[in-house]
Amino acid sequence: MFNINNEDKFYVSDSNNSSINAIHEFIIKNSTFLPNEIPKEVGVLKSFDITINEGRVTNDNKLKYDFTIEEYQDVQNEIRHSLKEYLRKSSKFSLKKIKNDVFKSIKQKDIINNPKIDNLFKAIIYQENIIQLGEEVFEIYILKESLIKELNIIEVAKSKAKGNVKISAELLNKIIATKSFTKPDGTIGYMSEEQKASVYTSANRDETLSIVEGVAGAGKSSTMSVIKEAYEIMGFSAFGIALSWNAAGVLANETKMETRAMDSFLSVAEKNVLNGEDPFNKPTLIIVDEAGLIGTNQMDRFLKVVKASSQTIKIILSGDSTQLSP
Repeated sequence: MFNINNEDKFYVSDSNNSSINAIHEFIIKNSTFLPNEIPKEVGVLKSFDITINEGRVTNDNKLKYDFTIEEYQDVQNEIRHSLKEYLRKSSKFSLKKIKNDVFKSIKQKDIINNPKIDNLFKAIIYQENIIQLGEEVFEIYILKESLIKELNIIEVAKSKAKGNVKISAELLNKIIATKSFTKPDGTIGYMSEEQKASVYTSANRDETLSIVEGVAGAGKSSTMSVIKEAYEIMGFSAFGIALSWNAAGVLANETKMETRAMDSFLSVAEKNVLNGEDPFNKPTLIIVDEAGLIGTNQMDRFLKVVKASSQTIKIILSGDSTQLSP
């Protein structure tokens, strides 16, 4: 994304810019795909240089094993519990945070100072189908399933639309010229250069997906109204989606178009796809409002529905990246 106006904090981003490509290449280059499974039976976990048995010492009281079965299972249970909590909020997590949670909860407190405790953590983490992102020093991990979904989302974002979704600059200029509003001081105001730039960047392109980002009050609604009008002139139907029904209602009032909550849309559209029916009956513009609040799973499902359609679809993701998911 590139900053158009620091003061207004209004941003636009196209689906083929260097930011998305750079993120994609970074993930591919720096992700360490780990084994799906390691031996869970009692014995030597060779990959992680740790040993587990019923006791740490042999019959002659010499230290031979790193961890007991009970210690291993205690840490494993606490890691899984902590992972479950973190993954409710984000697909990525820090191993350091997981460790802190586990150390507070485990019953076997004495193993915290075990010199091979990090090896045990990694051995258990790797069993959960986890992938390390970037260099090991950062200790940032992600579920393999989530990473695959995010890569799929990036691929759709980079793809060309199935049909013509590029609106001519002439038509966009004509619509923009009709947009005016009365300022508080009674004078007439028109769309800002930042708003115009976001219209051109979103609609005057042939990619399936474009992004319009701006803080509240930056003028995203006015921008969307121009884009909506342009696509309707080109024979597209316009449809809005938001995370919740309340947000969908606000979007409907602002844009005067049909809108639905994401879950409601997916429940119907996915059934259509499952039954071999096209979820769309004509070329369609889809505006996803507050897109930054849409989670990876929902976005992946949404784009799969779009991909399954034979119709020409244009997607505009609108929102503010500083917003946080609930």
